Amino acid sequence: MKLHESPDRSIRPTKAVVRKSIFQRLEPWADKKVCDLYAGIGTLGIEALSRGAAHVTFVENDNHALSVLGLNLQKIKAGYQHSIARMDAISFLELSDEHFDVVLADPPYHSVTWEDLQLQVDGVLADEGVFVMELPRKVTLPENIDVRTFGKTKVGVWQKMT
Repeated sequence: MKLHESPDRSIRPTKAVVRKSIFQRLEPWADKKVCDLYAGIGTLGIEALSRGAAHVTFVENDNHALSVLGLNLQKIKAGYQHSIARMDAISFLELSDEHFDVVLADPPYHSVTWEDLQLQVDGVLADEGVFVMELPRKVTLPENIDVRTFGKTKVGVWQKMT
């Protein structure tokens, strides 16, 4: 299904090839509780819902992105399988008492480092939970991070071990 897009060029939805790689890698999605940080128009979280995630929490603070996200959620008839936190991602991570099986993050490039965000995400990840972050290709990630590259985009994947 084609989602509504934003005319705002600073909102950069995840490309289909990247989404496909991420989501196939983390299958199955059934019964997973997912957090979509820096949700934008909801591309990643909506993909998780379409693949059977039990619940997705969308975290976004940009009013324009939130309005397009709302249209997209209406379009897919997401029902009660989602919630929206209208705040910045770091504040959400600091205040949340929830635990997620998967945390997806596609922040504006250069707005936050892998190390800083991973440290914050660790507090909301369930045991064996997975953190996935999109970054610019040129960013170097620690050796213990599984990395895939797609053109100008790099995706880091880290699993929290108990």
